[in-house]
Amino acid sequence: ALSLFATLTEKLGQDKAAHNLALAQIPRIFEHTFEVTLKAITSNFEDFQEHRLVFFQLLKNINEYFFEVMLEFSDHQTQMVVDSVVWAFRHTE
Repeated sequence: ALSLFATLTEKLGQDKAAHNLALAQIPRIFEHTFEVTLKAITSNFEDFQEHRLVFFQLLKNINEYFFEVMLEFSDHQTQMVVDSVVWAFRHTE
């Protein structure tokens, strides 16, 4: 599902006609994928390596194509985004 959402956010973000329709769905995608995936990829450096790449691709796509949605994130959601970026900088692979 994570890969599907990463692809969807990229394709819908690039499509001007679909962009506005997709805006309302981005918070739901984030809500159902972000926290659980972040917990999985940060709990063990050996498992879920392919999920890490897709996770950060999803975050990149949301940032690049749907940044206005990120401005409406709750404090908790914003902190999760910041934590994920900090974690990525600390990760050695």
